[in-house]
Amino acid sequence: MYDWFADEGLAGAEWLVLGKGPSFSLRERFDLRSFRTISLNHVVEKQAVDVAHIIDLDVVDDCQGSLEDNAQWLLMPFHPHVYCRASELSLPDIIPTLPVLQRFSERGRLIWYDLHTGKQHGSHPAARGTFSASVVVRLLGQLGVKSVRTLGVDGGSNYSQQFQYLNEKTLLVNGHSSFDVQFKEISETREKYGMSYEKLVEPIRIFVGCDDSQMVAGKVLEYSIRKHTNHPVEVFFMRNMPVPPPKAKKNRPGTGFSFNRFLIPKLAGYRGKAIYLDADMLVFEDIEKLWNIPMDGKKVLCSSQTEIPKGWEGGKNNDLGPGRYWTPGRQMSVMLMDCDRLDWDIDEIVKGLDDEKYSYKELMAKFCILDEEDIGDTIPNEWNCLEWFEEGRSCLVHFTVVPTQPWKNDRNEHLGEVWTNAYKEAVAAGAVPMELIQELVDGKHIKPSLLELAKEVAPKENKTETPVRDHRQGTDEASELRRMLWDTMISDYTHRRELSRISSSVGWTLENNLIRRPFNFSLRVARAGARRIRHLVKG
Repeated sequence: MYDWFADEGLAGAEWLVLGKGPSFSLRERFDLRSFRTISLNHVVEKQAVDVAHIIDLDVVDDCQGSLEDNAQWLLMPFHPHVYCRASELSLPDIIPTLPVLQRFSERGRLIWYDLHTGKQHGSHPAARGTFSASVVVRLLGQLGVKSVRTLGVDGGSNYSQQFQYLNEKTLLVNGHSSFDVQFKEISETREKYGMSYEKLVEPIRIFVGCDDSQMVAGKVLEYSIRKHTNHPVEVFFMRNMPVPPPKAKKNRPGTGFSFNRFLIPKLAGYRGKAIYLDADMLVFEDIEKLWNIPMDGKKVLCSSQTEIPKGWEGGKNNDLGPGRYWTPGRQMSVMLMDCDRLDWDIDEIVKGLDDEKYSYKELMAKFCILDEEDIGDTIPNEWNCLEWFEEGRSCLVHFTVVPTQPWKNDRNEHLGEVWTNAYKEAVAAGAVPMELIQELVDGKHIKPSLLELAKEVAPKENKTETPVRDHRQGTDEASELRRMLWDTMISDYTHRRELSRISSSVGWTLENNLIRRPFNFSLRVARAGARRIRHLVKG
């Protein structure tokens, strides 16, 4: 691979890695001809590229109708995976079984590299990564590439609509709950090799105010955000943040995370835009529509509402203490923020409360730390539906009445089913870890029935124990025979490796020598003893 890359002079190019994530659907917005392109797995079925990178043999089989039309080169590990599992099969073993590999090989267009899951054959370091994207970025870094962009490498747990047919076959079959782990690996590669790495589509940055007790609700919120958008998003759960408490009890925040929103500009590096949401919400519309609301010179956008939400009439159901009640006017629980123009410092903001420059209500309801002309009330109320939901109209639902939040009990008769349906879907998609549900049930933060419900709908574990077959229409007899052959070859390798392990064990050696061939063993011992005696006599 390294010789090929040098011969083609590819290190100086800007590379675009194309994955199956939601933002793949946005590729028509860009002129991809300015990049060298490399696809991940089935992406080559939908997009012509310079290089098709495929780790699994069965994916090559799936894509063989598109590979020769859409890819100039095919890049694979020397020991490919089969059915999302590492194997000892090598490309020389496999090439004769798959015509498309034969043709790429004959034309000098089949390129191999060492992957960390297999035996190393080359002199260069094996590429490492949990997912294909991090493996490819690692390879590019090792090859000297300095500029990498990605599209369809989005995190979360969803594929783009174009790849929904693969959900049951390949989506997170390696056991991870999301693709997010790849970004840590990519970041490490970027730092190690001094690469410039960016997503082609700027992610929507969403900061969620929450505490540990709300993480199940927060995970369902995140799933609902990702479900309804093709735009890449980055979701940051702001919990256990370093916020100094006000001295006066009357100025203490209504929740443990109420003041966290004032940390967002700093967390965002005082650059770009950001969205703030509370954890007790659900999204039913493309978050990009909220993101693209014009700022029109304002620093912060919010909604303005005067109708008292259901459950807050007369202050009932309010367990936040004396003086805590719903306030008509600006609602700062959903905000669009221009972080370039917000120089907030949380210590100074709390000091303003301590010095009685403003009250808690003035800070939270009126956002008095900004000038009036810096705040825009232009976010539609449909993006902050306070205790109401209307199909086709509600973009975001906010469960504001703490004692009746649907994850705590069954008292919310008008919105309980709305949230429960979203919860079941998120759990079924693997977006809410079972361990988290168990932890919050044990801590009495969520109702016990959520655990039983999760057990009913959660995806089955250990998906990779059994080979995953392609049940799409059109799988021909030749493909099925090839896969039977690969199974046989894998089984043969496995048995030979096990026999090798057994034959090298101490127990097998003793049994073989003392029971099966005792005379030969005794003779060898005697000869060894004689050699030892002669050596001592000579000494």
